[in-house]
Amino acid sequence: MNWPDGKTLAYAAEVDGVLQIHTRSLDAPAGTRVTSSSSTCNFPFWSLDGSRIYYVSGAVFGASGTDLWSVGAAGGVPQLMVKNANAGSLSPDGRTLVFSRGARGAGGLWIASPPEAEPRLYRQAPFPEQGITSAHPQFSPDGSKIGIALSGPAEAIVPEL
Repeated sequence: MNWPDGKTLAYAAEVDGVLQIHTRSLDAPAGTRVTSSSSTCNFPFWSLDGSRIYYVSGAVFGASGTDLWSVGAAGGVPQLMVKNANAGSLSPDGRTLVFSRGARGAGGLWIASPPEAEPRLYRQAPFPEQGITSAHPQFSPDGSKIGIALSGPAEAIVPEL
């Protein structure tokens, strides 16, 4: 994902068999590693001001124990943001964090506004109380909508005709 200035990428790449988060300026020949975790780090996204990178770390996407972390753009000590999160996104104004949480078939979309607030489960249609798998929520450029991939029982996400 691009840094807010559009000149630096944050991405996951394998180091000694474990995915780590790296950054790379578009004019640089190589990237810089910013995490040193013993667990997989994946799905990076930037803070509004570009000073921090958020990412998910845990054994396997959607597994129990997968959490949302942030780290300084140049590296440093990671900070736990949300426990049990699969992927996330910040609104363009930086005021709202949205993330998916839960095991496959029992997941949901969660929202925290401001990002440090206690998250709440989003329960409006087409999100049932349980039984869906959701991943990689993304805000629209103006922040008015959230896009997310859904899967689950057809009756959970497709209205009756």
